[in-house]
Parts: sequence; C-alpha cells; structure tokens
Amino acid sequence: GMLWADLPWADVGFKERIAGMGGFHKLLLVPLLLAQFRRSGQAQWAFLGFLASSVLLLVVSWVLVLAPGLTWRGRSPGVPVKDYIFQSSIFAICAFGLIGQVAELWRTRARLALGRALGLALLAAAFIANIVYVATARTTLVVMAVLLLLLGLRQFRWRGALVATLVGGMLTGGAWTSSPYLRERV
Repeated sequence: GMLWADLPWADVGFKERIAGMGGFHKLLLVPLLLAQFRRSGQAQWAFLGFLASSVLLLVVSWVLVLAPGLTWRGRSPGVPVKDYIFQSSIFAICAFGLIGQVAELWRTRARLALGRALGLALLAAAFIANIVYVATARTTLVVMAVLLLLLGLRQFRWRGALVATLVGGMLTGGAWTSSPYLRERV
C-alpha cells in the first residue's frame, strides 16, 4: 500500500507513509491471535467473539449507508470507526473465514449443516458487498484475490484454484460494472 500512495518519496513523504501505518500494525495481530487460539480449547470463543464484533460493525456500517439522514455519520459514509482500510481488512478476514467454513461443510457433504452453510455464505456475501460498495481499500482487494486462489488450492487442490480464479474473475467483473464507488476508489 505504501508503494502507490500519493506522496513523494522525499523525507517528508516517506515519514508520512510510515506514519500512515500507525493503526495498521494492530490489525496484523489478528491472524496471529487466531492462529494461537486455533489450538487451544477456547478457539471457538475467540473466533465467535471476533465474528460477532465484526457483524455488529457490519450492521452499523450498512445502517449508516442506507439511512443517510442520521445525525451521527461516523468517520466517513459507511465507516463508523477507525478508517476504511481497517474496516475492509477486518471484513475480508471474516468473509474468507466464513467462506472457508462453507467450503469445509460442502467438501464433507454434511447434509444437516446445509442451512448453516447457506447462512454463513450469505453473511460472507454481506461482508464482501460492504467491501465492494461501501469501504474499498486497494490493498484489501489484492489480498482478497490471493486469498481466493489459496482457498481454492487448499480446499480443492488445482481444480479448486482454477475454479477460484474463474469465479474471482467473474465476481470482479460484476463488482466493477455495478459499483461506481469501486471504480472511483481504484
């Protein structure tokens, strides 16, 4: 993200680039904490707590976008706290965690969990829709493309990577044509 910032590389510009990463280092701890809790007995509670707080942020974000007459508007339209980069990164983590769960349920063909898988897929779609239509960060879009490829490779081997690439291309084209916000930001 620092490579395509609109600042010069001179002393002042470089210092501003580094200062812009001020709050981002906290976000880098989230995957480390999730990896730490994955092996503990409390992993499910850590994941659910992160997901619940992210769902609450998602709901507030959509309310701010769909109800423009509110007196409290947040930091910017659809971004109630922090900034759009932080919000879209959190939403990407949640979306891909949920998509991973859906892929796992589909791969194991758990018939009893079909409704749960559909609910998780719709929630992941809501996170991705918020990224595309409300708060887009260029770095998050690049990371999402890589995560989609890795998810397809991990869950379904090379065929999955190919399908993930095709699906990602179609979704990107659809998002690009339907989101003026996305075209403006990128």
